[in-house]
Amino acid sequence: SVAAPVAAQGSGEEAEMALPRVAKLPRPMQMHGTAVVAGRLYVMGGESPDGWSNLVDSASIGPEGQIGPWRSERPL
Repeated sequence: SVAAPVAAQGSGEEAEMALPRVAKLPRPMQMHGTAVVAGRLYVMGGESPDGWSNLVDSASIGPEGQIGPWRSERPL
């Protein structure tokens, strides 16, 4: 798991919360868009080491929140 700082709304206090690691993206990406639609997590576009991307990948979200294998979708 990864520790992430979180603050309760309006409390002004910060604490750490353990976040589970999930399936790695098929390629390194930053500044991408994300959406959850019909039980799938979509990652769209963004910047990769090769420049800006129009690729879209999705993964199923299981009943306990686990991320399934990634698959390629139609590019933007």
